[in-house]
Formats: sequence, structure tokens, C-alpha cells
Amino acid sequence: MQITIGTTADDKRVLNKTYVGSIYTVQLKQPCDILNPVFVVEYTSSLITANYIYCSDFSRYYFITDITLLSGKRAEISCAVDVLMSYASQIAAIRCVISRQENSGLTLIPDSSIMTKNYNPVYIYNFSSGFDVAFGSYVLQVIGGA
Repeated sequence: MQITIGTTADDKRVLNKTYVGSIYTVQLKQPCDILNPVFVVEYTSSLITANYIYCSDFSRYYFITDITLLSGKRAEISCAVDVLMSYASQIAAIRCVISRQENSGLTLIPDSSIMTKNYNPVYIYNFSSGFDVAFGSYVLQVIGGA
């Protein structure tokens, strides 16, 4: 079985990740879990910086969760499926309405599950020297936030 082992600098929440990798011939550790497979590969120094895998036989992308060195110049690579990248084309084709949002500061998309407060700030400024009628001092009060 051949897989592409490489690196990506994208956040795990990014749908279409960019990555650079090299093709390796590997064996699957038995029993095999398609969501969290373990690959056995011949060890090279480039594996130390690797954090991403594509397996064409499974048509899935994986995050590298652990690399264990074995005897005989081999390494065992434990992985976890990257659901976003594995199903990126299907996710991008979905037409949907957003009912929840991650950023609570974005007020254009209402989210009833996030507590919000609506209040008008009150600012009080003290005059240090009092009022001087000769220079035309005024007191201004603004009502309604305008």
C-alpha cells in the first residue's frame, strides 16, 4: 500500500488544506481501523516533521497523532481521520442556513444560545475647576446614545 506522508501548516478547522508530501510504501498494522489507522513504514528523518497523510486506498486524509520507532529501522505512525479534508468537496457543495456561529462578536448572525447584554454606557466627567461663566462653559447631556 502506498500513502503520501507530508506536512501542512493549516489549522485543523480549515476545509481545503494545502500540504506537501512524499510517497511511501507502508504496511497496515492489523487489525485495521479506517478512522484511526496505524501504518508501519521504513523510518527516514523526514518523518520527524510530518504531520499529515493521504491514503488513496481509503480515499481519506489523516492527521498524524503519534510516531513510534520500532526495531529494524521502522516506524509506526498512528493517525486520526481529517473529516473536513476527506469530505471537502461534499461539504463545499452543501447549501445550508447558518443557525449557530462560532464568533460571539459577530452580531449580523443572531444566535439565541449566546447571552448578550444591551445597555447604554454612562460616562461621567468631573470638571476640576468648576464652571467659568466668563469663558462660556456649557454642560452637555446626550440622551439616546447619539
